[in-house]
Amino acid sequence: MGDFCLNREIKKRYKMYKAGKNWVVAPLVFLGLIVGIHSELRSVSADSMSTAQVEEKASNKTSAVVDQEDITLKNSEDTSQSEVTKESANQDNIKNKVESSATKNEVIENSNDASITRSQVTANKVETNSVGNQVDSESIHTNTHANEAAFDSVYLNDEGQLHVEGWHAADDSESQQSAWMIVYDATANREIKRQQYNTVERADVKRTYPTIYNAKYSGFNLNIDLSSYNLVNHTIQLVARYSNDARNGEGQRTDRWSNSFKPFENVSYVDNFSIDKNLLHVSGWHASDYSNSRRDQYIILFDNTRGHEIARVKVGNTTNVATAKRIIRSDVRKAYPTITNAEVSGYDVIFNLSKLNYIGGNQISIVSRYVGKNTEDTSTDVWSASRIFKNSAYNLDNFSFNGNYLTVEGWHVSDYAKQMPNQYLILFDQTTGHEVSRVKVGTNKTGITSETVKREDARNAYRNIYSNGDVGFKAKFDMLKFSQVTGHKLQVVIRYSSDAKDGEGQRQDFWSQAKDLSQVAYALDSFKLVGNKLEVSGWSFDANAFKAPNKYLILFDKTAGHELTRVRVGTNNNVAQATKVNRPDVQKVYPNNYAPLDSGFSATFEVDKLEFDNNHDYQIVMRQSNDSDGNGKYYDQWSWVRKFNQSAGSVDTVSVKGHNIALNGWFASDFSLYQPYRYVIIFDKTLGHEIARAKVTNEIVRPDVQHVYPNLHDANESGFSVTFTDLSAYNQGHTYQYVLRFSNQENGEGKYTDTWSGYFHGNGQKYNGLMNENGQVYFYRDGYRQTGWQDIDGHRYYFDPVTQTQAKSTILWVDGVAYAFNGNGDVRSFSELNNLINSLGTDMTIAIQSQNSGQIYSYANFSGKKLVVASTVKVAVLAELLHNTGGNLTAYQRSLAEIMIRNSDNNATTTLLNNYLEGRSNAAANLYRDLGMNETIPGWSWGVTQTTPRDQLKLLYEIFMTDNSWYLNRQSQDYIRNLMHTISISQRWGISAGSSDYYLKNGWLTGNGYSDWYVNSIGFIPNDGKGYTIAIYSYNNPLNTGISKVEQVARKVAEMLK
Repeated sequence: MGDFCLNREIKKRYKMYKAGKNWVVAPLVFLGLIVGIHSELRSVSADSMSTAQVEEKASNKTSAVVDQEDITLKNSEDTSQSEVTKESANQDNIKNKVESSATKNEVIENSNDASITRSQVTANKVETNSVGNQVDSESIHTNTHANEAAFDSVYLNDEGQLHVEGWHAADDSESQQSAWMIVYDATANREIKRQQYNTVERADVKRTYPTIYNAKYSGFNLNIDLSSYNLVNHTIQLVARYSNDARNGEGQRTDRWSNSFKPFENVSYVDNFSIDKNLLHVSGWHASDYSNSRRDQYIILFDNTRGHEIARVKVGNTTNVATAKRIIRSDVRKAYPTITNAEVSGYDVIFNLSKLNYIGGNQISIVSRYVGKNTEDTSTDVWSASRIFKNSAYNLDNFSFNGNYLTVEGWHVSDYAKQMPNQYLILFDQTTGHEVSRVKVGTNKTGITSETVKREDARNAYRNIYSNGDVGFKAKFDMLKFSQVTGHKLQVVIRYSSDAKDGEGQRQDFWSQAKDLSQVAYALDSFKLVGNKLEVSGWSFDANAFKAPNKYLILFDKTAGHELTRVRVGTNNNVAQATKVNRPDVQKVYPNNYAPLDSGFSATFEVDKLEFDNNHDYQIVMRQSNDSDGNGKYYDQWSWVRKFNQSAGSVDTVSVKGHNIALNGWFASDFSLYQPYRYVIIFDKTLGHEIARAKVTNEIVRPDVQHVYPNLHDANESGFSVTFTDLSAYNQGHTYQYVLRFSNQENGEGKYTDTWSGYFHGNGQKYNGLMNENGQVYFYRDGYRQTGWQDIDGHRYYFDPVTQTQAKSTILWVDGVAYAFNGNGDVRSFSELNNLINSLGTDMTIAIQSQNSGQIYSYANFSGKKLVVASTVKVAVLAELLHNTGGNLTAYQRSLAEIMIRNSDNNATTTLLNNYLEGRSNAAANLYRDLGMNETIPGWSWGVTQTTPRDQLKLLYEIFMTDNSWYLNRQSQDYIRNLMHTISISQRWGISAGSSDYYLKNGWLTGNGYSDWYVNSIGFIPNDGKGYTIAIYSYNNPLNTGISKVEQVARKVAEMLK
């Protein structure tokens, strides 16, 4: 049966709360269910704690060795207070490690083998009282074995007395008249004490439960001595028992268990445990039932590594090393309402580490302690988890050269600085692996000066790392004193050391990146003519400046091969001046090299006082010398070569109103140095001559031109505006160009430099788009012809960079890829041709040469690329015969030649070879040699000569592609062309497919049977002067199939190129 669920009347019960040391019972009205007095409270999330005695907890450990690998760079941790809530409370995180006296002093009231469970309590030794429980003579006894109870008030006072009030009514108490109260430790899972008691009158219980035996005298009110037990943070339950065993409370018995409660709670949490510069900030809370008798709280700083206390402070007090404030914590009270001091359990403590024997890197804990008269009483101690403060941070704000000095500036904060307070800077030669020199910050020595620097910015940025006083440093190393490191790599070591004399002992180092003193570099930002002066600006550095500090700029005429003049940077002479310029941008780009701040320079040379020639090439020599005149031992860097022969210009607008023409634009030239007169000339492109000129008298500022042409002479003043009036020679139907001229004569003649504009219509509009001029197509944009790939109206066209004309009916290789262009200029990929050949299922090879471009494309779908020539060899036989005879054949030779070519007569071929040439087994061998046809090899018979199409194009070139063949005279060319143009009708297949006009010679020869024919066709497709030579060789088909495949390929080529 549950707790008092017999009826639904409203019942009055009592709730306990603490007031000082005592529990107060206040009436509560609730419905139908009596609840146990001290229900389980939710716990609070907390740091892991330990409450062993301070001295016992310490372990003897040696000081940690500090090295660079132990150091980590971290930002400050979050030190905000953690609010305690019931939802966030988790008692499993609170670990009370107090050495319990209960484990050393066994409870005398209970033997070791005694045990208690919720169903059974047994004991051998008990505390008994003389009892005489009263009996209600009017009790109505139903003997239903009813068993009800309530624990109205339960509390443990500071003397260790557990006071229990309540009642226990049970029908079985009629035969079990010995009343007992048992204390059970649910945390330790054991009974700790039991006590017999006399019942007291409870009329209220009788009114509620009139049918339970002796309900009127079911009450209890007793004290149980628990002073010898440590119950801190333990959960206990009470067992109200009736037993027929008056001595031990065993035998037959009836029990009722209370809900769980904690008589003593001792809980805490450290919200913040962090360093703030040279201060250690600790805040948190510690709530304890012991605080009633131990009202003074101490916060103790303990070094676990060394095993002893560092400092302590009483909360609410201030000492010379610490300040501790009491903090109101309503959140703790809300989570732990039964702990008396929960609301005032907060603390906030600051320890001044600079005044303490504190060692960075050691394990540090915080101990919170409540004490009475004995300040060493550890029974309430709670320990925080150990913290190790071993962070460091540093920065080199400046690690650069200025002149002969290496400047090192920065800061260094470290948790180890307390025991290592001496700051050193060490110059280290990485190349040799040796230290160059060192200095204690704040002192000077030969070649080095140093000083400490206040750096509150660094301390504030890394306030979670220990720092005390000046953490910044600044030092200068005179590199003239350390010139032995020139060409080496240097590093700076930033050190904290325990050794004030030499910087050794315990130490912590940070190493900078290496400065490479072997690299040299320069850049010329400007190298241009301005007026009559040559302006030069830029920067250069060379670590040899340590040994050669004199910096010179030398103007060198590369064409003439000699120096024109020189100037020392920072001085003037009669023809030049040069100044030093600070260049922090160079230092930024070269952070790890010798790049002094004043690496920049700016100089001018008065060229009208020098032997300066615009057509010569010039360089600037940047020299470091140990001699004041720039000689002696020196180190040079040579600039790129500058040519001062550049010109540029543009006619931006042309306004035509009748015979009045207004022009605006700009032009500039390096030659204007000696050609100061400016002219604009109108050139009639249609007529091919000048019709007017005007002298430019204004110089309009054009910063846009200066931006695009920063090194062009006087580009900034290059603008012009001129107007021609009443120009009767101007015809708006013509095409015009405008000549922008610099001249050394006032009339615009003499020596001059011209820049030609783009093309303009007579109405003043610039040529734009596609233009057909004398049968050639050009593409204009803003008056100028464009070349290369152009996307026009959805088409992709190509314009030859040399001729500027549109690619049509030609082959061009562009960026390593061959393209075919048809008669409309549409581009075709040769992959189309290759795919066709690959799909035919036969061995085939082809070569094509464009008459327009002379460029060749070839392809073979098999390895080796050579095939038998068959009757195509007959063209070579005739060409060699004509070469040998100068084209003067006898009538008999002509008769044989004509049937050899037109009808492919084999006997005629053999006769010509045997009687007039090398013979049938070495057919046309001399021609192959003379024309460089190295891939053609004569066979045992003329028909089995092996060749490649690309080789055959060499022969076809001499016949069709040139009028100035060195091998065949024009008479011989015309003779062969005529014969190949008048082939027998039955043999006009092959390369002719897809063309109405053609010159060809075919060849066909069986291999070993009907299905393996060699089918070949070579010749020329004229295509109205945009033709091509072509040679196609194939193998491994029946004759007619082979012809069909050759023609498919020929037709595809015609489609791509015509």
